[in-house]
Amino acid sequence: MRRNRQLTEQRLVDAVGQVLERDGVLALSASAVAARAGVDKALVYKYFGDLNALLKRYAEMADLWWSAEELLAGLLDETLKINKTMLYSLVLVRLVKALRRRPVALAVLAYEVNNNNILSDILSVKRERETKRLFGALARLLGAPPSADEMVGLTTYMHAITYAALLGRGSAKTVYGIELGTGDATWTRLEAAVMTGARAQFDALRSGTPDRPKSINS
Repeated sequence: MRRNRQLTEQRLVDAVGQVLERDGVLALSASAVAARAGVDKALVYKYFGDLNALLKRYAEMADLWWSAEELLAGLLDETLKINKTMLYSLVLVRLVKALRRRPVALAVLAYEVNNNNILSDILSVKRERETKRLFGALARLLGAPPSADEMVGLTTYMHAITYAALLGRGSAKTVYGIELGTGDATWTRLEAAVMTGARAQFDALRSGTPDRPKSINS
């Protein structure tokens, strides 16, 4: 009997991710999740108490967001002697891949823009925690935190990558003239562009103070 309950709970947890990936956050309901799991809706309340408790269980078990370790895997080996420019650039390209692997996270992010629920709250905490851990790991590896200009560069790219992944999720979508939903070829080009742009920017920072645009009024 206990095993039957465990199996049913797992089916419900899995169904949360399936509903999110297929239909988005707005489609989440006890009825939709139960239907996807092939069980009676009453079992959501019997086993979890309410839908929010089920969503919290899903968030605890799912690979909902990237981790600092994922972006830095293999790069913290000092014997590799990767310079700062290449390190930052590789982390940013890995961020592209990490976000594309997580359509559910992108669905929650899309909802988070104008709304909140328990999933968006949990995702927000994970996002800020892992970002802090990422910058902390970079500081330990490099012997000093990224400079103010490097931080601005990194976070600007991170925002742009997240926005591109967010808008390009699902079916083929044209964003600023680029068809982001068409498959890996476009994203490979985007990764190459991120690598090229980031290396140029961080190389400029390493060689001295980069040129800054003049004020629009100057």
